[in-house]
Order: sequence, then structure tokens, then C-alpha cells
Amino acid sequence: MKNVGSLMMGLKEKKVPCRISGCSNSWMWTGEEQLKAMTSGNLEPPQRMCERCFEIFRDMDDREIKCANPDCENTWKYNRIAQVADQINGRTDPPRRLCISCQTEGTGYSPIELPCKISGCENKWIWTPMDQMVHGHGHDNPPSKMCDSCYGIFKSLKDLEIDCKVRGCNGKWLWTRISQLESHLKGRKTPPRKLCNSCSEIINSLEDKVVNCRVEECNNTWVWTRFSQLEAAVLGHDINTAPQRMCPDCSTLYSQVSDIKHSCRIPECKGIWTEKRGSVFARKINNQAAPKRLCDECYHELENYSDLELPCKYKKFGCTGSWILKKETQLRVFKKSGEKDFGDQTRACISCEKFLRENSGSIEIACRECGDFIISLSAEDNLRIKLGTREKPEALCEKCRPEKST
Repeated sequence: MKNVGSLMMGLKEKKVPCRISGCSNSWMWTGEEQLKAMTSGNLEPPQRMCERCFEIFRDMDDREIKCANPDCENTWKYNRIAQVADQINGRTDPPRRLCISCQTEGTGYSPIELPCKISGCENKWIWTPMDQMVHGHGHDNPPSKMCDSCYGIFKSLKDLEIDCKVRGCNGKWLWTRISQLESHLKGRKTPPRKLCNSCSEIINSLEDKVVNCRVEECNNTWVWTRFSQLEAAVLGHDINTAPQRMCPDCSTLYSQVSDIKHSCRIPECKGIWTEKRGSVFARKINNQAAPKRLCDECYHELENYSDLELPCKYKKFGCTGSWILKKETQLRVFKKSGEKDFGDQTRACISCEKFLRENSGSIEIACRECGDFIISLSAEDNLRIKLGTREKPEALCEKCRPEKST
């Protein structure tokens, strides 16, 4: 007896984990209980519940649960131990399980390989005989599931809130784990660009609009898309009035043109001027040639000149008119000769120019009596007659003139 007492004195209480899977509590294995186990040859502690689980266990009864096979009316026993474990682990509904009869019948089924449900995955998952029995109704319409590899990735993911793709919108859209997994399998590392729910509702209420090209000479149109209207609406713009834009053809042409450098329109000048891109585009639309303009140097130098009024070149014939020597012409003369003396610049006035233009040919005067040729008058001769510095010849030849009395 002394030996037994001494042995008990050496045994201490041990904390033993609760037998219920998922429970983190423990129960105390006393020294006396350990000694009894040792005398019976059992060195391992017995399977026992903690006080909390045991209290739950005592209030429960075994339950009969309908077989998971939808074609079967039998039941299986849901014992109290399993019920306690499910409750401790947060499961409120009984598991789906086959009755003994269906389990026996299921031994006649063979595992079936089925494709993974995730788009882009070529792996397969195994449809076990038990799952086939639970599915019921033969093998028609098998369930859609992931392979083990995809499911492992799926469990590590979380649904993510992603910014709406519309510029200026603060909304979010939900990138689900399934969508993330599909993107992962396709090698895409960044989330797709999508609309939030609010923007989706707005865009569904919109329609593409056909709008006239902003270029006045163009009769083409461009399309104001629903998405562009949505962006404008989010930024607070009025989407009842379309913006001013070019049609695709004009946009293409505009992208192909650029500033062009041209020579000064004064031949003797070596300067250049720049035709801006917008002007180049406008004349391309109108099929116009490049304009002739002054370079900047000549343009500023022209400010030092003024138009000059000079006498008509037929002043010698009695014309009192004048003509205007434009300041650019003066600049051209200066660029060519280096002189600013314009005295040798002669030109007819507007009146004389008009007369000469309308009477450009020579006029032959014939005798009004016999028809013989008398004289040929040039345009300038006729101008002198008009100006009064020459008499108009009489239309009678020497033969037909009356003899003067002596």
C-alpha cells in the first residue's frame, strides 16, 4: 500500500484536449484516474469532452435525418457527438449524408472525371460515387465545380472593391473571387476596367448620338457614344448638347497635317513665314492652294511705308488723273534695287486704263466719200483725241475735199 500511495503522490493532474474536433477547451485527468488506467494497462488518456461540450451533449438526442439522395426516403442517424462538433464549429444545419442502403448501393458507382467550371482551366475534378448518389436522378446534369487546384487558389482570394473606370466617378464595383481566379488563369495581373452600379444604370438609359462634324464645310457626322456621354454626365456637363468635334475623316486629315514654312511672297526676299496647322487643315478641306504672304521681317518693315499718289503716265497728253503706288510695291522695288526713288514708276490712271482696255486695237480711218484709206489711229492716239491734245482727223481724202476758193 505504501508503494501505491507513493505512486499516487507522484502523479499530477493533466490537461487533456476535449475530444470534440474544433473545441479549444480541455478537461483534467486526475492522478487517481491515471493510476487506474495504468493498472489496466492503458497509458493514453481516454477520449472525453470538456465541461462545456458535455453540457451541450446532455441536452441533445440522436436525430434521424433524411438521406441526401433525393430519390431515397430513408434516414440516417445524426448522433449527439456529431451534433456537438457541428455546433461548436458554427454549423447549424445537419450535413448531407447517405443512408446505409444508399451507401451500399453507391459501391456500384465509379468516380467520374468532369471539367473544371473555371473558364480557361483545363483540369478536371472527381465526381465521387457518394456525390453522385447525393445528386440523384442518374448522371444527368452533373454539378458545376472547380478542380482542386482552382479551389485552392479560390480559398486564398477575397472579393475586392475596384474603382469605377469612369473618369471623375468615386464609385466602386465588386471584383468577385471567381472573376479574379479566371483572370489569374489567363495571366492577367490587374483588375479589368468596369463601371460601378450607378454608372451602369445611367449608361443603360443612354443611346449613341449621331452629331454633325464641327468643320463647317464638312457634311459628315461623328458618333457621341453612350460612354462618352456618361463621362460628361459624371463631370457635371450638360449631355443634352453634344460637344463640337470633328468627324473621323476630318480628325484623320487633321492628324496628318502640321505647320508649313513658306517663302515670302516678295521674290527678292529670302525670309519665310509659317502657315499654322489649323490654316493648313482649313485649305485642305476647301481644296485651296497655299496663300502667298509676307515674312515677319517684311511685314514689320512695311509699316515704314505708306501708299503714294503718283500722276498718270499720260499727264503729257493732258490727263490730270493719278494712280496709287502701293506700299508693298514700293517694298518690292526697294528689295530689288535697294533704292527708294520711285520717280521712274509710271502707270496710267484708272480712267486711262479703262479707255485703253476698251479701245485696245488700232482704228483705220477711211474716206467717207470714196472709201480710200486715210490713216490708222493707235489706242494712244485715240486717248490723246479724248484728252483734247490731238484733233480727230477728218474722214475725207485729199481728192474728195472741196477745193478752197482763191
